[in-house]
Amino acid sequence: MKYLITTDTHFGHKMLIEKGHRKSNFSETILNNIKQVQGKENIIFIHLGDIWIGNDKYWAEELRIALLGFKRKILVKGNHDNKSNNWYYNTGGWDFICDKFELRFNKKNLLFSHIPVLEKEAIGIYKNIHGHLHGASFGSHRAIDGYNINFNYDCAVDSHNMNPIYLNNIICN
Repeated sequence: MKYLITTDTHFGHKMLIEKGHRKSNFSETILNNIKQVQGKENIIFIHLGDIWIGNDKYWAEELRIALLGFKRKILVKGNHDNKSNNWYYNTGGWDFICDKFELRFNKKNLLFSHIPVLEKEAIGIYKNIHGHLHGASFGSHRAIDGYNINFNYDCAVDSHNMNPIYLNNIICN
């Protein structure tokens, strides 16, 4: 089974454009990159939160269309995802919604969350795969004391040229 992960897409978030953090067409670019994924029927798609900000129904429908064909779709809610789980199930077509979850992959226990979890708080976990930091794990207002790049992995689209990333690229055999 393949897993494809993204986070902090913030579809429609105008402030990211106004402050120069993202190009004006970032939402469309991310959606197009997801649509281009081959072999979707064998891939579980995981979104680690902060899907959109503003015009929620429009972006929910755009993402739902982009995700057609994926085997399963998992949403780990982020700090900006404040609607009820039922809203996300009914509007976005998600198969599973949670605040965080664990997965055993290649004999390693992984923790998926939106906000990074510190290694000392995750006993028995090999790696925390997360979002929230937008690729700025050090040297910004988002820096977190105790963040460990060997334990924490930020999947933000900002760090991956607006693309989702395969779990195999994060966790080597």
